[in-house]
Amino acid sequence: MKEGIEKVKDLAEDIRIAMLTTFSENGKLRSRPMALNDIEENGTMWFFTGRDSEKVEEIEEYSKVNVNFADNSDYDYLSIAGKAELVLDKAIIKEKFNTMTKAWFPEGTESDNISLLRVTPDSAEYWDGGNNKMVQLFHLGKALLTGKKYQGGRHETVMM
Repeated sequence: MKEGIEKVKDLAEDIRIAMLTTFSENGKLRSRPMALNDIEENGTMWFFTGRDSEKVEEIEEYSKVNVNFADNSDYDYLSIAGKAELVLDKAIIKEKFNTMTKAWFPEGTESDNISLLRVTPDSAEYWDGGNNKMVQLFHLGKALLTGKKYQGGRHETVMM
Protein backbone atom coordinates (compact mmCIF):
# COMPACT_ATOMS: atom_id res chain seq x y z
CA MET A 1 0.00 0.00 0.00
CA LYS A 2 2.83 2.41 0.86
CA GLU A 3 4.35 1.80 -2.59
CA GLY A 4 1.03 2.71 -4.23
CA ILE A 5 0.69 5.94 -2.24
CA GLU A 6 4.28 6.83 -3.11
CA LYS A 7 3.51 6.31 -6.82
CA VAL A 8 0.41 8.54 -6.53
CA LYS A 9 2.49 11.21 -4.81
CA ASP A 10 5.25 11.04 -7.44
CA LEU A 11 2.79 11.35 -10.34
CA ALA A 12 0.99 14.31 -8.75
CA GLU A 13 4.27 16.12 -8.01
CA ASP A 14 5.55 15.55 -11.54
CA ILE A 15 2.39 16.73 -13.30
CA ARG A 16 1.38 19.54 -10.81
CA ILE A 17 -1.66 20.87 -12.72
CA ALA A 18 -4.90 19.05 -12.03
CA MET A 19 -8.57 19.32 -12.88
CA LEU A 20 -10.62 19.60 -9.68
CA THR A 21 -14.19 18.35 -10.10
CA THR A 22 -17.00 19.39 -7.74
CA PHE A 23 -20.79 19.19 -7.78
CA SER A 24 -22.66 22.41 -8.57
CA GLU A 25 -25.85 23.41 -6.75
CA ASN A 26 -27.97 21.83 -9.50
CA GLY A 27 -26.06 18.53 -9.20
CA LYS A 28 -23.92 18.92 -12.32
CA LEU A 29 -20.23 18.13 -12.33
CA ARG A 30 -17.90 21.13 -12.70
CA SER A 31 -14.16 20.95 -13.34
CA ARG A 32 -11.48 23.59 -13.33
CA PRO A 33 -7.66 23.58 -13.47
CA MET A 34 -5.81 23.90 -10.18
CA ALA A 35 -2.09 24.07 -9.39
CA LEU A 36 -1.00 21.56 -6.76
CA ASN A 37 0.73 23.43 -3.95
CA ASP A 38 1.79 20.45 -1.84
CA ILE A 39 1.14 16.74 -1.36
CA GLU A 40 1.91 15.03 1.93
CA GLU A 41 3.29 11.54 2.49
CA ASN A 42 -0.23 10.15 3.04
CA GLY A 43 -1.50 11.72 -0.21
CA THR A 44 -3.30 14.74 1.30
CA MET A 45 -3.19 17.52 -1.30
CA TRP A 46 -3.19 21.29 -0.83
CA PHE A 47 -4.40 23.91 -3.32
CA PHE A 48 -4.67 27.69 -2.91
CA THR A 49 -8.00 29.21 -3.86
CA GLY A 50 -10.09 32.32 -3.38
CA ARG A 51 -12.50 32.14 -0.46
CA ASP A 52 -15.20 33.70 -2.61
CA SER A 53 -14.93 31.18 -5.47
CA GLU A 54 -17.82 29.03 -6.62
CA LYS A 55 -15.80 25.88 -5.96
CA VAL A 56 -15.66 26.78 -2.27
CA GLU A 57 -19.44 27.17 -2.16
CA GLU A 58 -19.83 23.83 -3.93
CA ILE A 59 -17.42 22.07 -1.56
CA GLU A 60 -19.16 23.50 1.48
CA GLU A 61 -22.43 22.06 0.13
CA TYR A 62 -20.98 18.67 -0.93
CA SER A 63 -17.39 17.87 0.01
CA LYS A 64 -16.75 14.88 -2.28
CA VAL A 65 -14.38 15.80 -5.13
CA ASN A 66 -12.26 14.25 -7.83
CA VAL A 67 -8.79 15.47 -8.77
CA ASN A 68 -7.37 14.43 -12.16
CA PHE A 69 -3.81 14.80 -13.39
CA ALA A 70 -2.76 14.07 -16.99
CA ASP A 71 0.62 14.04 -18.71
CA ASN A 72 -0.12 13.20 -22.32
CA SER A 73 3.53 13.25 -23.35
CA ASP A 74 4.37 10.31 -21.06
CA TYR A 75 0.90 8.70 -21.03
CA ASP A 76 0.68 9.13 -17.25
CA TYR A 77 -2.75 9.70 -15.71
CA LEU A 78 -3.94 9.96 -12.12
CA SER A 79 -7.47 10.22 -10.72
CA ILE A 80 -8.01 10.81 -7.01
CA ALA A 81 -11.37 10.61 -5.23
CA GLY A 82 -11.64 12.26 -1.84
CA LYS A 83 -13.06 14.90 0.42
CA ALA A 84 -12.21 18.61 0.21
CA GLU A 85 -12.40 21.21 2.93
CA LEU A 86 -11.63 24.90 3.17
CA VAL A 87 -8.69 25.86 5.42
CA LEU A 88 -8.42 29.46 6.64
CA ASP A 89 -5.63 28.96 9.20
CA LYS A 90 -3.18 31.85 8.58
CA ALA A 91 -0.23 29.84 9.95
CA ILE A 92 -0.79 27.06 7.40
CA ILE A 93 -1.38 29.61 4.62
CA LYS A 94 1.94 31.31 5.45
CA GLU A 95 3.73 27.95 5.61
CA LYS A 96 2.47 26.86 2.17
CA PHE A 97 2.64 30.23 0.38
CA ASN A 98 5.31 30.46 -2.34
CA THR A 99 6.39 32.75 -5.16
CA MET A 100 4.05 31.16 -7.72
CA THR A 101 1.05 31.65 -5.42
CA LYS A 102 1.70 35.40 -5.56
CA ALA A 103 0.50 35.38 -9.20
CA TRP A 104 -3.05 34.67 -7.93
CA PHE A 105 -2.75 36.56 -4.64
CA PRO A 106 -0.52 39.63 -5.23
CA GLU A 107 -1.27 40.90 -1.70
CA GLY A 108 0.38 37.76 -0.37
CA THR A 109 -0.77 35.95 2.74
CA GLU A 110 -2.55 39.09 3.99
CA SER A 111 -5.15 38.89 1.20
CA ASP A 112 -8.70 38.79 2.56
CA ASN A 113 -9.60 36.29 -0.15
CA ILE A 114 -6.75 33.76 0.26
CA SER A 115 -7.53 30.26 1.49
CA LEU A 116 -6.45 26.67 1.03
CA LEU A 117 -8.30 23.58 -0.08
CA ARG A 118 -7.19 20.41 1.65
CA VAL A 119 -8.14 17.27 -0.29
CA THR A 120 -8.00 14.10 1.76
CA PRO A 121 -8.00 11.13 -0.65
CA ASP A 122 -10.11 8.01 -0.26
CA SER A 123 -8.72 6.22 -3.30
CA ALA A 124 -6.67 6.81 -6.41
CA GLU A 125 -6.25 5.17 -9.79
CA TYR A 126 -3.25 5.68 -11.98
CA TRP A 127 -2.15 4.70 -15.44
CA ASP A 128 1.62 4.83 -15.84
CA GLY A 129 2.75 4.85 -19.46
CA GLY A 130 6.06 3.38 -18.35
CA ASN A 131 7.99 4.32 -21.48
CA ASN A 132 8.68 7.37 -23.55
CA LYS A 133 6.42 8.29 -26.45
CA MET A 134 8.55 6.62 -29.14
CA VAL A 135 8.54 3.28 -27.30
CA GLN A 136 4.78 3.58 -26.71
CA LEU A 137 4.16 4.25 -30.40
CA PHE A 138 6.35 1.30 -31.37
CA HIS A 139 4.33 -1.05 -29.13
CA LEU A 140 1.06 0.39 -30.41
CA GLY A 141 2.17 -0.14 -34.01
CA LYS A 142 3.32 -3.66 -33.19
CA ALA A 143 -0.12 -4.46 -31.72
CA LEU A 144 -1.81 -3.13 -34.84
CA LEU A 145 0.45 -5.14 -37.16
CA THR A 146 0.28 -8.41 -35.21
CA GLY A 147 -3.40 -8.19 -34.26
CA LYS A 148 -2.49 -8.71 -30.59
CA LYS A 149 -3.96 -6.51 -27.87
CA TYR A 150 -1.86 -3.48 -26.91
CA GLN A 151 -0.40 -3.91 -23.43
CA GLY A 152 0.84 -0.46 -22.47
CA GLY A 153 1.93 0.77 -19.09
CA ARG A 154 0.57 -0.10 -15.69
CA HIS A 155 -2.85 0.52 -14.15
CA GLU A 156 -3.40 0.31 -10.40
CA THR A 157 -6.06 1.26 -7.86
CA VAL A 158 -4.74 2.51 -4.51
CA MET A 159 -6.85 2.71 -1.38
CA MET A 160 -5.71 5.66 0.63
